[in-house]
Amino acid sequence: PSLVILAALGVLAIGYTVPPLKLCWRGLGEIDVGVTHSLGVILCGYAFQGGAWTNPWPWLVAVPLFFAILPAITLSGIPDYSADRAVGKGTIAVRLGPRMAVRLAQATTAAAAVTAVALLPRLIDSGILEAILLLIVPYAIAQVVLMERYLQRQLEPRRIDGLMALALTYIVFFVAIPLWVLV
Repeated sequence: PSLVILAALGVLAIGYTVPPLKLCWRGLGEIDVGVTHSLGVILCGYAFQGGAWTNPWPWLVAVPLFFAILPAITLSGIPDYSADRAVGKGTIAVRLGPRMAVRLAQATTAAAAVTAVALLPRLIDSGILEAILLLIVPYAIAQVVLMERYLQRQLEPRRIDGLMALALTYIVFFVAIPLWVLV
């Protein structure tokens, strides 16, 4: 089973760019990154340590991380919008437009926090709820508000280093907090 998981993840990782899949050109690149960097990593670790890949635990614990990854990978397409559009690359930013890409990043930020509250205390430890409520939920609110301010100020795709740093840091909470509780 571990080799099958690795092979599937290899296909997804390489298929992000390489034909015939070329997922990043078809509007599926962001989903691919979300799956490989959440479920892929967690499922590999779980299976390599002897867990059955059919166990729902690694699949469910990966859901909040999946949603936490999507804002960063979605926002990363905004500065490249014009170039990607010119060459026909179908990122979410190109397919939906930069404004809707930010809206999607806001929605997936909220989805990450909601699924963390709903799933992680049941799957990992009830004590994790306090850390989620004190760290993840306020951070998610701040991230959504700052993305909203970006939308109010700027319509042209441009560098968004601050938003990217914020979104990438958000991902860390979904790894560090469960790891801290498990260790």
